[in-house]
Amino acid sequence: MSGRTIDRVLFVRTSNRVNLSLVQPLGILYLVGALRRDLDPPPSEIRVIDYALSGSTHQSLSRDIESFAPDLVGISGLTVEADLMLQVARQARNSSSRPVVVAGGPHATSDPAHLLGLGTVDVVVVGEGEQTLPELVQRLRRGGELQDVPGLALPGGDGTAVLSPPRALLADLDRLPDPAWDTIPMADYSANPVYTMCQSLKAPLVAAVMTSRGCPFGCFYCHKYFGRKVRARSPENVLAELEQLYHRHGVREIHLIDDFFNFDLDRVREICRLIVARGLDINIAFPNGIRGDRLDEETLRALKRAGTYKLYVAVESGSPRVQRYIGKRMDLEALERNIALAAGMGITVSAFFMLGFPTETREEMEQTIRFALRSRLHGANFYKVIPYPGTKLADVWAEEYPAPGEGGETYGNFWFHTRSLPAPPERLMLVDEMQVRAYRKFYGSPLRSAAYFIRHPNKGLAVSNLWAMFRNVAGYHRDCWFRPEAMKRHYFNGTISPERTSWQD
Repeated sequence: MSGRTIDRVLFVRTSNRVNLSLVQPLGILYLVGALRRDLDPPPSEIRVIDYALSGSTHQSLSRDIESFAPDLVGISGLTVEADLMLQVARQARNSSSRPVVVAGGPHATSDPAHLLGLGTVDVVVVGEGEQTLPELVQRLRRGGELQDVPGLALPGGDGTAVLSPPRALLADLDRLPDPAWDTIPMADYSANPVYTMCQSLKAPLVAAVMTSRGCPFGCFYCHKYFGRKVRARSPENVLAELEQLYHRHGVREIHLIDDFFNFDLDRVREICRLIVARGLDINIAFPNGIRGDRLDEETLRALKRAGTYKLYVAVESGSPRVQRYIGKRMDLEALERNIALAAGMGITVSAFFMLGFPTETREEMEQTIRFALRSRLHGANFYKVIPYPGTKLADVWAEEYPAPGEGGETYGNFWFHTRSLPAPPERLMLVDEMQVRAYRKFYGSPLRSAAYFIRHPNKGLAVSNLWAMFRNVAGYHRDCWFRPEAMKRHYFNGTISPERTSWQD
């Protein structure tokens, strides 16, 4: 391969708005920082387009690509956005500048052959890209083959992917570059709440921060993108970023999005101590979830003093057997105590639950609902289990449901409120019923709905969220009562009513 000019770089994060997320593309911002710091010379111009924020149409993206004329286009997206990633790749490949098209992120790492097999993506960066992408760009500039650049997947012919040697994970996260916050309109990300229905914002400007990578637990539904070993930034390194966001960018709310922020409680307390000692008057939330049974009163009080107002806990199941089966092994008694402790300190606590694991019975799903109801949770999200590619769950799912129902084979269905998955229709109907039952029983309590409204900083949004949930639950029951045959057809032939695809739309 002859050398190429790689001087103008465009990053695109896809979004179909299904996942209801509005959070800065932190992974891309780290990559921009790495290109600026580690390339000699660095690209003269780097742009970031975020579909989740801009709502750009593909026509406008085509115009942006033509006007910017990038030498390299990097695309990142979730599995549910895989078709969008391919559309962006085709637009880039058809542009007059003929850029190198590189894909990365969760879906590209878990199923690189899907993106490489159609000939629109040139190369996939597998896993963490802060070391791999600068080395890839250097190789493209100098010319030569890419097979010996660690951490890549390349087209292998016949719809396959050929992996280069694996790249070791970055051991010292203090060596990460600073995220390139200047490449995005920071204030625009505070226009709406981040992540889910129960999330709220207390400050006009918010930033997502990751202080560690990796998780040692064996949850079989997780792609383990950052590995099983926890690697953490030092408290001083974390505080340096927080101070920069606070003083330079005016950020007053931090959303910590680690997979396992509280793996080391001493480290958590030290970060909290430094926040207070440095005089950072910030609000802190954990929209990605925190390990709820790995907490104690001292740590919760430290979090509260540092500004924590909102915790999500990732419970998944209220059944001890299912906890063991999925590899999470949550101590449900300790979790329930910690939820009560946090709620007693004035911290809003919400939870993620999952319904429909293979072998999970109706009674075990009821156990999950009962756990949510008896706890002191202020909010709950009941999601459907999704067999994402590259996970152990995907293998277990294929064994449990060898004859998938129609309509479940496309990645566009791989989101938490879908009615179309590779499973028997009767199973899909049961899980759908239990999901609706969970929302109805949890938010059907006047006291709980009132508490949700009172605690939510944005009262108009709180009313909108509750109304959307009640409307969708009522619509489901209306169809069950008055259109049962039509409901069955939706499951058995894979056609889904477009007006009710989310309980939180």
